Amino acid sequence: MQSPATPLSIANVSYQLGTYRNLHPVSLISCPTYKSISYRIEDGRNVEIAFTKVADKIIVAESFETEKINPEELQRAGWQAILDNFKNYAESVWNKLSNQ
Repeated sequence: MQSPATPLSIANVSYQLGTYRNLHPVSLISCPTYKSISYRIEDGRNVEIAFTKVADKIIVAESFETEKINPEELQRAGWQAILDNFKNYAESVWNKLSNQ
């Protein structure tokens, strides 16, 4: 029987172009699964990512502060492309693990 995981918050973890402010894992058993992640981009804008399980899928919702140089719609398209690439990556990893 698995014991319940203790909630963990990791603050100020520096990573390339931003600083991760909070990582809230649901489970620490084998591979951590996160309920939410928030980080600050080097220009000071904040990003929040929430993971919600619905049936057998995970919904990823990302909120970000827009910058002042590019139009908001262009920024949304860029963030959506990142999410689409992440989805493709996650599905390919899942498919490889499922076929072992």
